[in-house]
Amino acid sequence: MTTLADIVNDPRWLLWRLEGGAAGEKPKKVPHYADGTLRRGRIGEAADRSRLVTFEQAQDAALAMNGKGFSVGLDVSPPLVFIDLDNCLSESRDFIGTAEQRAIFDAAREAGALICVSQSGRGLHIFGLCTASVTRKTAGIEIYTSRRFCAWTGETWQVGDAEEGLPDLTAIVARHAPGAGNGADHAATGAIPEGQRNNYLTREAGRLRRAGYAGGTLATMINAINTGMCRPPLPDAEVAGILAQAARWDGSEAAPDPIRFDAIVVPTLADVQATHVPPRTWFFDSIIPAGAFLIVGRPKIGKSWLLLQLALAAARGQSFLGYASLGRTDVLYVAAEDDAARIKDRFAIIGGGDPPAGLRIMLGEQFRALAAQYGHVSLGDFFDGYLSAHPSTKMLILDTEATCRAIWDGEAGRAKDIKARDYGETRDFDRIALKHRAFVGLVNHTSKRRNGGYLDLHELVNRTNVALAGASGSIVLADPPDRQVGDDEDKRRVLGIRGRDIRDDIMLAVEQQEDASFRSLGYWTAVAATQAEQDILEAALDINGDTPGQWIASRALADAVGKSPGAVKRAITRMMRAARTTWKGYQIETRASRGLRLTRIGETAE
Repeated sequence: MTTLADIVNDPRWLLWRLEGGAAGEKPKKVPHYADGTLRRGRIGEAADRSRLVTFEQAQDAALAMNGKGFSVGLDVSPPLVFIDLDNCLSESRDFIGTAEQRAIFDAAREAGALICVSQSGRGLHIFGLCTASVTRKTAGIEIYTSRRFCAWTGETWQVGDAEEGLPDLTAIVARHAPGAGNGADHAATGAIPEGQRNNYLTREAGRLRRAGYAGGTLATMINAINTGMCRPPLPDAEVAGILAQAARWDGSEAAPDPIRFDAIVVPTLADVQATHVPPRTWFFDSIIPAGAFLIVGRPKIGKSWLLLQLALAAARGQSFLGYASLGRTDVLYVAAEDDAARIKDRFAIIGGGDPPAGLRIMLGEQFRALAAQYGHVSLGDFFDGYLSAHPSTKMLILDTEATCRAIWDGEAGRAKDIKARDYGETRDFDRIALKHRAFVGLVNHTSKRRNGGYLDLHELVNRTNVALAGASGSIVLADPPDRQVGDDEDKRRVLGIRGRDIRDDIMLAVEQQEDASFRSLGYWTAVAATQAEQDILEAALDINGDTPGQWIASRALADAVGKSPGAVKRAITRMMRAARTTWKGYQIETRASRGLRLTRIGETAE
């Protein structure tokens, strides 16, 4: 407990006087030590703190030197917060501040903070304890917790409870100040988002350690900062690591022990080859390995049907799109946008039968309830814990990832740096997947490109490039490039699968069947080439009408099928190389220079 008497008796005081200021400008408060010398150097250093005095000593020095005011240091143990509310009082001392000033004032008064009237008589100075390091300097409101001496008038508005001591105002500071002392803006909440929590708590641990805190006291302070300002709080294990590192510091400004590069031993390739590691887990032969995969496709293209088909195949130990199962596994499918009625309908359409015991469906209602109960931990940490408690579950599907994150922590809990956020989110789930030797599917929508407007199928992933760098791979379900807009009868799709552990990119032609499941038609390049040849031959037959046997130039065929002349020439060349000579009772002749000619078998061409 820290009381006002403790603050007065602590050696944390110096003097100031007004100096400078040209005509019309406000004079500056210039700090001096009690011996009359100008205060210089870095605030809070050991040399600076050693020259501070008690309030009584500062009073005696002020009488001897005439005309000086008093300032209290924030960096001395215990650390204080100073909140300056400007122009919030009328001449009659009624509170007339802004809505935010009123919110701070009411919260501080209710907490029992020490509140003093400013030198002008029109503002308020609020003092309390605070373990966080923050700075805010805006019109009407200033908040400081370190590297600062704050003016003291002694005219108190509220002294607080002398027996209870000064209150901890960390929660109030977190709501009204930028979260990090480096000036980064973490929105009005002051929250420290994922991707910045570890660095922030490490800086705070070092600052408090240099101020003389250690052991359980330091742990209590850091845990208070973590739960009060980090969104979501950093896991206990990581906080413990930060405290262990801080315990090795001696409290000085010096950095931790220098790195001994000569002691760092990097294994050779031979060492790595000799190391026994379990092989990467695969669920379907050469197509679905362990790791986090982004799964994307436009709305209504069939992603959820394909994923339900995948989940059923994994839970039953059956093949998937013609790829052999490598063993049955339990599956957790998080259907955050669905209810029981929709899942029942889908299961009935896709084949029904006996539901596999190992397939668990977390519906939107249950997921929202869990988010309300356990939203204080991150989404990744929650599913990390779930997989630890259910080791037989080796496949996790979040449909969709964006909906899951919006329900779990909302946009306010996500980092504003999109690239850092994308990489951090996918990398976190990839780490979890590899730790549990599981497959994690993160369902997303595609980017807004026109149909067929892609050079690489995986360009359709609607995330930054670093999101793909953080994941083990991506699975993309897209329309074929030749699909006509609005052609709902065309159920053909292109399925692309790419991953770190997949030797070659896989691009399949798949077709959605009457029961909504997908079947593989083969590799897309082969299927597309065959389809292109089929279209060209049909067009040639239509052009010739009832009088086949005429040569048809590539350009005429290109116009008929809606392709470029170059694409038609390449298709004709493929037929020539494959020695394709017959089709539907017609003899096929191909010449690179002349195009294509169809002649009924048994007849002689002109």
